[in-house]
Amino acid sequence: IETRSNIKVLRNHTESVTGLAIEPVKSAVFASCSNDQTIKIFDCETLECVSTLVGHEDAVSTVSWLGDAESTLISSSRDGEVRVWDAKRGGIKQTFKAPTWVRAISSTPLGGGTVIMGGNDELVTLYTGVLATSSNSQSSSVNGFKQQGGALTLTGHSNTIMCCTLSTFEADCVIVEAHGTPLQKNEIKELQKKRSTTVGEGGATASVSWLQSVGYTPKYAATGARDKNIFVFDLQLAGKEVMKFTDHQNWVRSLCFTTSGQYLVSCGDDGLMLVYDLAV
Repeated sequence: IETRSNIKVLRNHTESVTGLAIEPVKSAVFASCSNDQTIKIFDCETLECVSTLVGHEDAVSTVSWLGDAESTLISSSRDGEVRVWDAKRGGIKQTFKAPTWVRAISSTPLGGGTVIMGGNDELVTLYTGVLATSSNSQSSSVNGFKQQGGALTLTGHSNTIMCCTLSTFEADCVIVEAHGTPLQKNEIKELQKKRSTTVGEGGATASVSWLQSVGYTPKYAATGARDKNIFVFDLQLAGKEVMKFTDHQNWVRSLCFTTSGQYLVSCGDDGLMLVYDLAV
């Protein structure tokens, strides 16, 4: 670790760093991926690299945590493989041969492990029930990326998918209120009341645990692509397009929902960061 004034410089990779992901529940570790074909896990407090995951045979495009006790990490690579890792033990839980180069992945422990991924084929695919939690609460196995049950393919883009993200519960509340059906609005209001009563001020970990206990799954997915467009899809209504934003003048590179859930933030090769109010 190199220190420059108030900057810590981490030089653990030997080629371009292509992605970062902070473990979303406890925020104790973060992962990085690189064109050097490796994934590295860092301690958020010490900034020390605690493990290196090796297995991909080409540049690693993206990493995403499933959020189960800082254990399960998903990565994709130019080698055409999606890998599911045991980040604590350093082993591979599953290797999935994707139909295309997957450039973007978003995942959550909700819904038994919900994952969306998109890439060169212009499609975004939703997988549910990826995780199979074992009797040991500190570990989990993998059911696999099987398109069964509620799996969907989201269409609409006309060029390579560069980014995708699953909605948070807070974002779901905002979008449903503005764009949902009467049934969706009633359901989300009931969940808001129950969560407020059960979780209170318990924080992010307690909230995720409660959402898992009631079988909650994300309701929406946001995607961005080289076609300069952003879509928000309703995962409950067979991937119906809810919103489309066409304001970027070049490739859309990244998307994220704000903590409050009211805004979707995007950035692109046009040099812009755009903030969309989802309540409108």
